[in-house]
Amino acid sequence: MLDSLTFPTALFGTLSTTRSNWRRIIARAVRLGSIRAATAHEPTMAFPDNTGELILGRTLYGLTRNDATSHWRLYWIGHSRELFGWERLKPTRWAQFIIEGMDELWFTLGLLVDGQFPQSSWIKDESFASVFRRLVFAKFIRWLPEIVALRSRFSTESLSTAQIHEAVSCTWWMDNIIDSLREIDNTIVGSWRNEIVDEYECNLIAWLTATGAIHQTASGFEAQY
Repeated sequence: MLDSLTFPTALFGTLSTTRSNWRRIIARAVRLGSIRAATAHEPTMAFPDNTGELILGRTLYGLTRNDATSHWRLYWIGHSRELFGWERLKPTRWAQFIIEGMDELWFTLGLLVDGQFPQSSWIKDESFASVFRRLVFAKFIRWLPEIVALRSRFSTESLSTAQIHEAVSCTWWMDNIIDSLREIDNTIVGSWRNEIVDEYECNLIAWLTATGAIHQTASGFEAQY
């Protein structure tokens, strides 16, 4: 399942190089109107044929030093509007990029923790907002087996010290998946964290299946919404 993965090398590197690389890609995506087109010719690297961590979140803002160690710094994906400019990258355009980008696992991983999703109130077209909410959840679920298989590699880092931090909770990477479900149906997510930890031993797939939010298919899992 993971042997055939390739990720863009632009996101493998130090704090400053990966930030610069992703800003360049987002600028190209805005110019071309497509994340897929912007990354089509980016060099890729086989994964997991390296020892880098999958860093999904930032614990502090502000780049104060450059870490000489290369890792997969995927959190820049979720901070695309911040990097490119809040007013320049409009919510609807960012929503379109998210829908397209989540066809790739590496992009989806970058939205797990630090993903800045357009709020429904930001998108004036309610029909588009409704479709967007369902697509985000569906695409998280599409990649759920791979996400779960990679969770032991997930980390966060402090930008003030460039220190890598191990996860302190088995559910810390689940927030945006749950939030995307909450946007569709908030009746089943009230005490999700305690239920997943206490009743399902941190098994997100089992909890989502039990709630009826997803079902298993021959090729993986699908959202029920």
